[in-house]
Order: sequence, then structure tokens, then C-alpha cells
Amino acid sequence: MTEVRTSTIALAIEERAEGAPSALVGYAATFDQPYPVDVVQESIDRRAFDRTLREQPDVFALMGHDMGRVIARTKNGTLRLAPDERGLRVEITPVDTQESRDAFSLVRSGTIDAMSFGFRVTKQQYENRSGEVHRRILDVDLFEVSLVAFPANPAATLSLRDKELAAAARVIAVPFLPPRPIA
Repeated sequence: MTEVRTSTIALAIEERAEGAPSALVGYAATFDQPYPVDVVQESIDRRAFDRTLREQPDVFALMGHDMGRVIARTKNGTLRLAPDERGLRVEITPVDTQESRDAFSLVRSGTIDAMSFGFRVTKQQYENRSGEVHRRILDVDLFEVSLVAFPANPAATLSLRDKELAAAARVIAVPFLPPRPIA
């Protein structure tokens, strides 16, 4: 049996308002940026999503990996996924539900500032890099992307964008701060 995994990555989220359909835009995964998972360093290859996206699966956008909290999906076009130079770019244009309004409020307030994805690894490579085990994920089956509170990889930032900034394709970035340990 293959293990279904989730991985959390800090992201950039943008919000469009006033006349344009509201959308959350960011990254569920970043490429070639190692992050710790248990006792290994893990990174996502830039081609890891190519096969699964070519197959056009019905991927869901969720709140906190909770299948009961769906805010968008690829099947109806409210979730769009595309790998680019940085990572797996996600654009969510959710339908008007309380869950979606809550998602926008949580992002707007900075309460939620990260994304994650649920996947099954189909191809991977392990190597020793200066005494550390490094796992490179080469291919995955992608099931879902989620807005989450605690990312494993603080490699990206969060941003909010209004209509004017959207037109100019600029982003106001707010740095991601990892959670502090509870004493």
C-alpha cells in the first residue's frame, strides 16, 4: 500500500477585489528548495507534477486538508494549477460559500499564510549530501492543495493584492514567520 502524504510549503497568496472575481493565488509547492521532514531533507523536482497534471485529475482546494471544507476544485474550473519556474502555482476562484468567505478573511488577516498539498509519491530518489539524507521527489499523484496554518518549508511569503496591484501584476509581500515552540 502506498502512503498518502501531505507536505506544507509557505506561499504567496494574492487577493483581487472590487469588480474582478476574487481569487487566491500562490504556491502549494516550491521546486528545488530542500526542507526538513523527519530525519531527511526533502525537495520537489520541477517535473514532479507534470504527469499527474497532464492526466487532468480532479484536484480539490481545501482548508487544512479537511475534505469536509472544500473551497474549489479543478473539475469545475474554480481551481487552476500550473507549474512555473518557482513551483506549483495555484489559483483559487472559489464559489460564494461561507467556507470561502472565511478563507478570504483568514488570509486577509494573516491568520492563514501558507499552503500545503496532499500527494502520493510515485518516483523518488535518495542521496547522501554531506552526511545528510536527501529525498528528491520526482513524480507524484496530486490529490489536493490546502490553505494551512503551519508550513514545513518557510521558503515563500504571503501577500494580499487589490485590483490596482493586480492590474500592475505587483505583489505586496508580508514575511512568513515560523511558529514559535510552545514552552
